[in-house]
Amino acid sequence: MIKRKYLIIISLVIAIVLIGSLLYGVYLKTQEDGREDKVKIINVTHEPENPLSGQKITITAVAENSSECNIQWRSYFTEGRGGGWSMGPVGGGKYVYETYSGFENGTEVSYRVCAIGYDGTFAVSDEYLIQIGKVERSDITTLTISNVQHSPQNPTRNDMWVTVWADITSNVTISTVELTSIWFYSTTGGSIGDKMMEKSENTYEYSFLINPPSVDGIPKGAKIFYKVVAKDETGNTAVSPIFSFTIS
Repeated sequence: MIKRKYLIIISLVIAIVLIGSLLYGVYLKTQEDGREDKVKIINVTHEPENPLSGQKITITAVAENSSECNIQWRSYFTEGRGGGWSMGPVGGGKYVYETYSGFENGTEVSYRVCAIGYDGTFAVSDEYLIQIGKVERSDITTLTISNVQHSPQNPTRNDMWVTVWADITSNVTISTVELTSIWFYSTTGGSIGDKMMEKSENTYEYSFLINPPSVDGIPKGAKIFYKVVAKDETGNTAVSPIFSFTIS
């Protein structure tokens, strides 16, 4: 009877040691490595806050449990261009990126930051906007963007194209309508911006390749954000809400 009690006690001690070791390995050890939680973006800022024409812009991001941070940006209304790539780590979970040149007055720049975790998962920041000088946002005209949609609704790696269309109306001549998009996945990302073509009265359309033949396209799991921007002959501008989908 006494031996049996000893065996039970020894078994309990062994079980406690094993459980403690497991907890240490899963929680305490990973905490030492800074990998116990999912990747998270804490803060994103840019300087100068209100840049003038030609000024370079420095963007800073702070992230937790990240192995790297990437940035993608897209400009529109005056000069349409995009850029971004890896942000430079400066320690303490902080990353920095500087645009390679400034922008024209009246340009709007949209950007997002993507932090990649040690496990390959990633987190994407909200959209941040930079207006260079003055971007016209008055009610001089009735310029509006509505009925923005994309097809297929839930794109997969088997789909080659995604088509976006929108209704654009104004009581004066519409000068430009553009689709602008930013996407991210576990290693990097990119941006697309191009003019939308008028397919019928007030309806504009643009199709872009997500899986071009013989080339690695946008991979499964990528998150894609897009919006439609328009400008009319008076200089008035309009921007749609942001739409998004994940490639499955």
